[in-house]
Amino acid sequence: MMLYLLLSAVASCVCFIFGQHLYIDSDEANYALAVQDMARGNFFLKNWVFSPDNFWTIDVAGMYALSSIFGNKPFIPHLMAALWWGGITFLSLILCNISKKDYSWQRCLPVILFLALMPLYDHGPESFISYIPYHVGTVFFGGLCIFVSIQSVINGKNVPFALIMIFLFTTLISASDFFGVVVAIVPAIMALIMNARSYEEKSFVPKISASIICGLVASKIIHIIIVKNGGFYSREIHARFLPFDELPQRAIYTIQSVLDFFGVDFLGKRVGNSLICMLRAIPFVGMVYGIFLLSKRFTIKEINNYDYLSRVFIFGFCIDFSAAFFSDFYLTKEDIIRYFLPSFIYFILFFSRNFSIKPIAFYVPIFVTVIIYPFSYYNLSDHKSDPFHIDHQINTKYIIQALNGNNVHHGYAGYWEGSLVTYESGEKVISRAIYDEHDPDHQKACNLYPHQWLSRLDWYARDNVEQEKYLFFITHDFVSKNNDGLLRRDVFNTFGNPVKSIHVGENTNIDIYEKRTVETCPNLFITYLFDKDAPPQAISKR
Repeated sequence: MMLYLLLSAVASCVCFIFGQHLYIDSDEANYALAVQDMARGNFFLKNWVFSPDNFWTIDVAGMYALSSIFGNKPFIPHLMAALWWGGITFLSLILCNISKKDYSWQRCLPVILFLALMPLYDHGPESFISYIPYHVGTVFFGGLCIFVSIQSVINGKNVPFALIMIFLFTTLISASDFFGVVVAIVPAIMALIMNARSYEEKSFVPKISASIICGLVASKIIHIIIVKNGGFYSREIHARFLPFDELPQRAIYTIQSVLDFFGVDFLGKRVGNSLICMLRAIPFVGMVYGIFLLSKRFTIKEINNYDYLSRVFIFGFCIDFSAAFFSDFYLTKEDIIRYFLPSFIYFILFFSRNFSIKPIAFYVPIFVTVIIYPFSYYNLSDHKSDPFHIDHQINTKYIIQALNGNNVHHGYAGYWEGSLVTYESGEKVISRAIYDEHDPDHQKACNLYPHQWLSRLDWYARDNVEQEKYLFFITHDFVSKNNDGLLRRDVFNTFGNPVKSIHVGENTNIDIYEKRTVETCPNLFITYLFDKDAPPQAISKR
């Protein structure tokens, strides 16, 4: 147990330290602002609009607890992500050995290499584990906590307490993130149904099933309580299947993300810089070979030969991988990697529990990783980075400096800069996210609207700008696909030439207008808050 705690602390510290060298994004900033609002007494987050995965009982509650201890510090989101990753490592170490069998420390080696010592120093795509909310807490609660509790029930240890934990974690996940239901609860139920009549398992099937069902019911009760108390509103999910012509591109991104995730992507790199990746490829090739062997005997009869949790990991791997690959979440490039995370963890656990572990294949890459960590930290640039290279993680330092220098403190921007500027400035600069909606059938004088996605509705009330003489717009000459940046030409077409323009970077501008000019666009201001008669859909088409 002490070894588990030590390795989990290492994983948590590495995640936190390297996370300090990454820009946060606007999603993370919005949730941090929600936490600050909760700390001011708005526990049910009244007037807030969230995405379908609201994370209220996971990341928001977690950051609220940390803020109560440390205050509203900029490191809180990174600390929350680090604690989640340390917890995932700890629970994975517990789950890598099969119940009622002799413990083997060698079965911990895949978890140590691929989870406790993730190669953050070498690449960006898996750096998403340093972000909140990117479903890392969901995997911790929704999958591993439930599975550890189930393992206790199977072993006959602390059964009443374990059943309560299954109920609690099911409730937390179901109330916060439907993704957790899909990748954790559904596989658990499938495995229960599959062998419900098994003599070995029928003793615990009813108990576990009842705990899960009660948790699902409790989550619905929580939603009712939120609504009754005028709490936040979660938008509906509108996922779709990936179009056929985009499948080849998704396949390329998936392969690249898998290689990056396991730290074995040496393609396109200098030979000297890729030696570590080649060393780490040794156990990775073994795991790929394991997948090949598994696929050859992947029949219902063979699945029955595995223990209950191993079957859960098989179902979870297949469900999560298929959903992440064939569903369109409107994500770009390797940002999709977050949705493959459960698949990676599930296969590592299945591999550890059921395949013969060759220690020598893990010793060398583990040793190299431990040695390279200090050097990689020393060589890190003083400047932060955008790990995904899709312009969602942005350096707002110069924008904030320019706004403060020109004594302008309230305005608008595209989504990926809006709340980020607000949070990074400590709310000394208020920047709200908006978007331009062109409607060829109905030409309007102003096509600018509030971007009500992870936001508080009264951010857009007219009263907020009553004391302002000038308002700013953060604009771009051009934006990449799915960037949601605010195009300069759209603002100019609406308001004409600004009072003053400031160039901040090659493709970023701050255009300043008189408030009375901006007020000619009434769409930008919300004059009422939603209630039963005016749901958020009536306020915005988006």
